[in-house]
Amino acid sequence: MTFQIGMVGTNGILLASDQLATYSANSYQYPDTSRMPKIAITQNGRIAYCRAGDRLSIVTGAAIANSIDQMDEYSASVKDCVVQAVYSSSAPVIAGECKQPDENAEPLRGGSILIATCKPLGLWRIDVIPGKLPMVVPILDKAKIGDSNTPAPFFTESYYSNRPLEELVFLAAHTVLTAGAMSQWVKGLDIVLCKPSGCTMLTGQYIKDLTLRSETLRSQISDWLFR
Repeated sequence: MTFQIGMVGTNGILLASDQLATYSANSYQYPDTSRMPKIAITQNGRIAYCRAGDRLSIVTGAAIANSIDQMDEYSASVKDCVVQAVYSSSAPVIAGECKQPDENAEPLRGGSILIATCKPLGLWRIDVIPGKLPMVVPILDKAKIGDSNTPAPFFTESYYSNRPLEELVFLAAHTVLTAGAMSQWVKGLDIVLCKPSGCTMLTGQYIKDLTLRSETLRSQISDWLFR
């Protein structure tokens, strides 16, 4: 399970994700879990992306992001570049990735990808379905992919507004961490900020401080509800 969000700010794009990956050969085995980064930044540092779903979305997300990253400073409109990258990189990937290598494994279902571009700034949702070209949607405000059962998006739905990334960071962090508090399959926090100068992963003490602040807020809400 995965929970990821993207937000458009006045000065850039934000991606936030949990870190828990689950593995199982088939639906009858209890899955193994590992913590790992789920947001990737391309080599040139101007594209960040995250994906929710199975191996098909992982491979397709990397192919699309790297294809966009190699384009010449977006000579056409960014929408044209994204669509061109999706079509040029996805056809061979989908043709070769529609079946699992283990015939006993569950069939691939695809998933969703969030891609943030730095120059020009843009947030894109790409839905991947086996055997079909992905669906590309430009996002003007916010988007969520992954766990569709958690009520955690209450916070982004209620409080998001277009403001500087520095003011959106805690909203994003609290939303992802709240999803983790409600599910054993969603844990940890990664955040990437994408500005015209490039993409930056928040690490170390910054993430620890956001986590502590989120825990404090949940405790305060509980106290306020039962005063």
